[in-house]
Amino acid sequence: MDTAYRAVGCGPNRCYQPDPPTDPINSPAHYKVGPIEAIDVIEAFQLNYRTGNVAKYLLRHQYKGEPLKDLKKAAWYLSREIARLEKEQSK
Repeated sequence: MDTAYRAVGCGPNRCYQPDPPTDPINSPAHYKVGPIEAIDVIEAFQLNYRTGNVAKYLLRHQYKGEPLKDLKKAAWYLSREIARLEKEQSK
């Protein structure tokens, strides 16, 4: 397992220290930013499958390495939810 390093404030040449270990199954590094995870937002707002995935991909897109891909995934789920709601309203 590779160790990730992050810069810490040590002056002009920067000092680096290892990131704290992460749990790649239960809490990968891109899952949590600050004190909350995407799942906390999804559960707090009681989002359905499609809107939960929209939130998840939006919240994590900057941290996984492929932001455009994740934004396109969010847009795909959002389009599906919009189509579902439009169909429901036309009944």
